[in-house]
Amino acid sequence: MCIWKRDSPCYRQSTITAGLQSVARGCGVIRFSAMREHVIQIVEKYIDAVRSNDASELPLHPDVVCEFPTNTYRGAASFRQGLDQFALIMKSIDVIRLVVDGEHCVAIVNIDTVFGLIPFAEHIHVSNGEIVSIRGYCDPRPMLIGANTSA
Repeated sequence: MCIWKRDSPCYRQSTITAGLQSVARGCGVIRFSAMREHVIQIVEKYIDAVRSNDASELPLHPDVVCEFPTNTYRGAASFRQGLDQFALIMKSIDVIRLVVDGEHCVAIVNIDTVFGLIPFAEHIHVSNGEIVSIRGYCDPRPMLIGANTSA
C-alpha cells in the first residue's frame, strides 16, 4: 500500500517515476508500479471531472455503480446525470490524500458546498482502465438540513 499526499516528496516523485522501483524518501521506501500510476491518473481525472462538471472524458465502465450517502447511481449515464445535480451545490474540492492499493484508491477530500465544508472519503475501484465502482462516505446532515430549509 502506498499513501499519497499532494505536498509530500513521495507524491511529487510519483509523477516522474515509472515502472516498478523502490525510492527512499522522507516517508519511507515506496514501491511505485505502473498499476498505481494508472489508478492515480484515473482517480485524478475523476476528481477533475467532478470539479469541472465534465464527465465526457471520464473512463467509466458502462455498468459502474456509484453509492453515496444521499444517492446511488447505476450506470455511466445515471452517474453523469447525478454529476450535473451535484455541480449545483459544489464550490470546490481539495484533495487531502490518495491511498492506493492495487486497483483500489481511497480519496480523502474536503468538498466546499453551498451548505459548508464537507469532509468526504471515496473508495474508487479501477479495473482494466475504467472506474467500475465508487463508494462515497460523509456525514450528509449539512446537505440534508440545507435541502430541507431551502425547500
